[in-house]
Amino acid sequence: MELDISFHESAFKHEVTEADIRWAFKTFVFEEPIEGEEDKYLLIGYDLSGNPLEILFNETGGEFVLCFSCDEMPQAVAGDRKYLGEYYGSHNDRRRSEYP
Repeated sequence: MELDISFHESAFKHEVTEADIRWAFKTFVFEEPIEGEEDKYLLIGYDLSGNPLEILFNETGGEFVLCFSCDEMPQAVAGDRKYLGEYYGSHNDRRRSEYP
């Protein structure tokens, strides 16, 4: 089952496309709740060109999420999954098994 992603207009503030955001959700390497923020999560994935994206979203129940922020990550971390893990945390226990 595919994740149902809705978008707030603020998700496109940095000119990242809907297709790139959807691809990032399918190719994510990191996902974790934001400490102190109820139902808000950080996701790191890759756009269609292979550039890393930092995405903030709300879980709205089941397979539904609302993406409200997306931006490209610094080029210094592009393609360096080891650095991504060290930068954002050493592990991710919240992997979504339903992602293809």
